[in-house]
Amino acid sequence: MNHHTISGSVSGCNLSNVAVSGGTVTINTESRAAGIRKYIPYPRNETIVLRPSLTEQLDVLLPKTSEAQMAALFGLGGSGKTHLALDFAYRRLSESFDVFWVHAESYATFSQDYRRIADVLDVDTEGLSEAEILHAVRIAIEKRSRWLLVIDNADHLALFDPPQTIQGASDQQQPNAQARQTGAGTVLWTSREESIVGRRVSNGRGIKVTHMALEEAKQLLWSVINDGTMGSEDDDQLELVVEELGHLPLAVSQAGAYMRLTMTKIPEYLEILGEGQKRWNVLNETYHDRYRPNNVSNSILQTWRISFDRLKADDELAFNMLHIATHLEYQDVQWSVLREVAKVATELNEGKGKGKKEEPDNVTIRRAVRRLIDFAFVSHRKDRPGEESYEMHKLVREGIQFQLSLAQAGDANTEMPWTTHRNTRSRRSRVKRDRPRSEYPRSAVAALVAMDKLFPRYKIGEHKKWPVYEVYFPHCMRVAELPDFPGENARAGHFFRRAGHYALDRGLYAQSVTLWAKAWEVLRKEFGQEHEVALAVQIDLGNAHLWNGDVDEANKHLVAALNSCQEHLGDEHRLTLDAMRLVGDSRRKQQRYDEAKDLLERACEIDKRMRGEEHHDTILSGYSLAEVYYEQGDYKRAQEIFSKVLAQWRQLYGEEHRDTIAAKWSLAYTYRRLPGRQAEAIRLMEEAIRGFRNTIGPLHPMTRHAEEYLEQWTSKHEMEEMET
Repeated sequence: MNHHTISGSVSGCNLSNVAVSGGTVTINTESRAAGIRKYIPYPRNETIVLRPSLTEQLDVLLPKTSEAQMAALFGLGGSGKTHLALDFAYRRLSESFDVFWVHAESYATFSQDYRRIADVLDVDTEGLSEAEILHAVRIAIEKRSRWLLVIDNADHLALFDPPQTIQGASDQQQPNAQARQTGAGTVLWTSREESIVGRRVSNGRGIKVTHMALEEAKQLLWSVINDGTMGSEDDDQLELVVEELGHLPLAVSQAGAYMRLTMTKIPEYLEILGEGQKRWNVLNETYHDRYRPNNVSNSILQTWRISFDRLKADDELAFNMLHIATHLEYQDVQWSVLREVAKVATELNEGKGKGKKEEPDNVTIRRAVRRLIDFAFVSHRKDRPGEESYEMHKLVREGIQFQLSLAQAGDANTEMPWTTHRNTRSRRSRVKRDRPRSEYPRSAVAALVAMDKLFPRYKIGEHKKWPVYEVYFPHCMRVAELPDFPGENARAGHFFRRAGHYALDRGLYAQSVTLWAKAWEVLRKEFGQEHEVALAVQIDLGNAHLWNGDVDEANKHLVAALNSCQEHLGDEHRLTLDAMRLVGDSRRKQQRYDEAKDLLERACEIDKRMRGEEHHDTILSGYSLAEVYYEQGDYKRAQEIFSKVLAQWRQLYGEEHRDTIAAKWSLAYTYRRLPGRQAEAIRLMEEAIRGFRNTIGPLHPMTRHAEEYLEQWTSKHEMEEMET
């Protein structure tokens, strides 16, 4: 019988530095001629959904050879790394490999599985210390002819780093070295950390595991439900479910288990996913998965909690940036946004009593972004031209928001540093009722502050600056979804009002309604309903509803604002006149023409007296009055006013200003109704279209409508009618 004798001192408990001395350890390391040895804590998954693109890569990196080799599967928690490793392990077992499996979540789980492998390999561990057992198992594995060692869930890579305080330990005494380049062994790691490539395996030896392909995810969902009651007509609904869950294997399998065990049909499940809190409730459900460790949650919203905690310990800036970014447009986060987010995170940390900190430089910020990539929380978008951009998985975003909601509600087991509390003397001891739900994560306030700094001040008509605003506008819309901005309502209101002006100018009418509604909500809360700034935003909101085609809602806001302005500001105040003109517009759209004319004539008269005949507001009131005449069929009177307005705006703004172009459009429309003016109508509309294309662009609703009208006018049938 062969024996292996070790001498030297035993010190340290770090997995990478198992030193052996202080006695003699004798280990039976004779390979048995017959029988394959295995320790795999999970049964073979007979119903696994194969992922050919990944298994083929794995087979290329780790072929059936007697040479020492190593590779790693890395990616987001719940992406299916363990299932891929398990499939690989059983395939190698069927090909006469010894296979051993180690859970690497902690030193305790690692050493526990090494003890079990010791039993499988008949290693005599009596009287051995923990470090001696690890080393003895290493030697026993090395004596096997062909073997595979799977090191699963190696998410805490520091466990495998050489301890800096221990001197004199050789590389061959470290377990990570014994699994790296010894004997005829194959080592496969799984980890959530992308940095495992370079730290534990060589560059080019890692495989990134992300979401499943569409057909793979559908097959997985179907295999879990598998109740025999669905037909091919359900295929589209299967696709909707997996799309909603981001093709993530854990989410898909848990969804299938929920539907099977609760007898929920797919249409009903889709409805649940669309209903806020119910969505969180169902995504937080957990069903037993025999292929996951008992101490790891199967809840899709909880599965990344371990990674969140580890990220916070490793890089607090990265942790804070992630929590702020979750309130932005998570599918397209530009580098400039992340840079501003990092600066704001640092500023707000100073306000938490953490002392003065220097503004992070680009190197520090990029290091933080790198950690987010390492944990697979974000990925670099290579399909975006221009500025570099990053994407967060939608369920990671929901997982963070879920954790924030637990902290906000006072969950005793949830402590999030980016949640506001009115009293922070003893957070952990406070009961749920002491934490009002109106309090909101400080990360939400940070997202607002970052976007307020990035989104430039906007003036109506600044069309050349639109490309700058377009980059950040999706983030503005995400921030508008947030319920509250403690201590920053005034900033929020002005920010949303500014963004609303851009949206209206851009032709994004529904979005302008959303933004101004939010601005009105927070400014009323901050200043009161009758404050001038709140009234101004209510008028903006009514105008947005008019452009969006909701006349009744517009009328409700505009009439209320007009009454308040008349009562508190007087008839001659600018806001009163703005409201009066817009109420006149809403009355026109309701075909209440006499009321509309009375209001507009009154506004026009006051504007002339207060501001002069050539003031923009006076001209605008006249323009609105001409629209009433047009709709009443008084085309001659409408044409006279539109012609005057066009001349005035040419004088004020020039030929290429949007108001000048709009006046051409309206005058062209009026000419079309007048005998003998059809040719002028077409010429003027062509000028308007060219002007719109050069200023607001070919995709703006006003440009497209003008083109549609011109196409109708120049059709053969329309031309004949116009001649008649």
